[in-house]
Amino acid sequence: GTRVAELSDQVGGTIEAGTSTIGAGSVPGTPLPSPLLKLDGEDHLFERLLTLDQPVLTRRSDGALFIDLRTVDERDTYLVAQAIIECR
Repeated sequence: GTRVAELSDQVGGTIEAGTSTIGAGSVPGTPLPSPLLKLDGEDHLFERLLTLDQPVLTRRSDGALFIDLRTVDERDTYLVAQAIIECR
């Protein structure tokens, strides 16, 4: 939660309850609760964020972009903010 709130303070958006899905391990396919940053009307950033030297993987749905920081190292959260700002 706190990192998502900090990211929201930097780039805007709202925080929503979401899930991340585990892809491997002892329980593949099991959803885990994860706060998401929702950027309404910014799904156009999806492609731009993927083409950066350090791509930012996001989800998009109904015109919104969703960012899940679950696999982003705490020290790299600022890079996600910079990428969003750069791609706007």
